[in-house]
Amino acid sequence: MTMTSWRQVRRRLPTVLWLVVVWLLLWWEWTPLAVASGIAVAVALVVVFPLPDITERLVVRPFPLLLLSAYVAYDVAISAIRVGWDAVRHGGSVSTSIVAVDLLSDDDVPTAVAASLLTLSPGTFVVAIDRVRGRYYVHALGTAGGSDVAQVRATARRLQRLVLRTFGAREARATASGRKGR
Repeated sequence: MTMTSWRQVRRRLPTVLWLVVVWLLLWWEWTPLAVASGIAVAVALVVVFPLPDITERLVVRPFPLLLLSAYVAYDVAISAIRVGWDAVRHGGSVSTSIVAVDLLSDDDVPTAVAASLLTLSPGTFVVAIDRVRGRYYVHALGTAGGSDVAQVRATARRLQRLVLRTFGAREARATASGRKGR
């Protein structure tokens, strides 16, 4: 390894440690060989696939994080019940749609977090993020009519607002609260 690679590994030490923990949890074995192989794989991943440096500091607000966590847990539970009920009631012929949802922020971190959380909910999946048009495209199950599509949009906007309150910069939070969705 070159000196630059060692510096890169030292700078990414938290990532290396996290990867080793994940490796050990996947193998479910805490032997010296498992630890050594986990370290080797983690170092190789960090050197071969280096992540870009994050230029912005992520600010996490505790109370909005609590609200976001509660909302996501609630949404996952309700969505699981709805998807299960649709599967029982309609079998394999559940209606689906691709719904365009406007982005409330140009910031990458809140956009990625909101897309991930929206995908976590059963019955919805972010197919694409169109940065040029400022839209998510969400595949949603159980969208039989216009009111169901409007509900998907409202849920996605509510989730984006909560994410912006939790992780967004001051400007992004102000823009999101004053911007109307279509």
